[in-house]
Amino acid sequence: MLSITLKYNNGQYPITIPRDATLADLKEEAENTLGFKPARVLYSGVAMKDDNCTLAKYGIRSKASLLVLPPASAPEPPRPTPQRPERQSFASPRPSPVPRNGASPVADEGLSPEEAATVGWLGDIVEGATKAVEPLLTTIRSNPPCDPSNPPPNPSRHPVTTTHLRLQETVMQALFKIDGREIKDGWEKARERRRDAVRTLQATLKTADDLYERVMGIKPSLV
Repeated sequence: MLSITLKYNNGQYPITIPRDATLADLKEEAENTLGFKPARVLYSGVAMKDDNCTLAKYGIRSKASLLVLPPASAPEPPRPTPQRPERQSFASPRPSPVPRNGASPVADEGLSPEEAATVGWLGDIVEGATKAVEPLLTTIRSNPPCDPSNPPPNPSRHPVTTTHLRLQETVMQALFKIDGREIKDGWEKARERRRDAVRTLQATLKTADDLYERVMGIKPSLV
């Protein structure tokens, strides 16, 4: 059996799963634990896409940690196991408490200064990631779709592949930062903004993946 930790919403959820389990089996176990089927599961920053592939082929061993990204409408998970205090200092730099555009979220929404700072930090993370990936999306879009029956001979060396990987890395870094941010009990506005941030970044990843697959001829365009 493999002892694996699922990471979601700044929480850690240990599970045990057979060594010959597939990604589909892992998603099912994650659903039993978290209450929803993951939209994506990432290991070492790389999305695992083939549901029929075994965890062993993905290189997953006991004590591995997997990042779980929820679907657009995911319920709140059960309370996670306690986390080590040093993790936040790595993944969550202290945000500036100064709100943008001169607005005061504390006055406008009745938030505490600490929650307001977290809400602003979440917005900054999404805004920064969006600005960083937009030119990369434009680069991918500028390439005409490839005929699926005649894909590029060396996809891994194709310039579009390099651009796609850079985009994935940028979005994943933002998701890791959001995942590492502590949202205290009672911070409903911050919790809502975090869900929105994850959905926005997930949508960006899906757009990039769809564009990449069409350009590279991995699957025919259905849209």
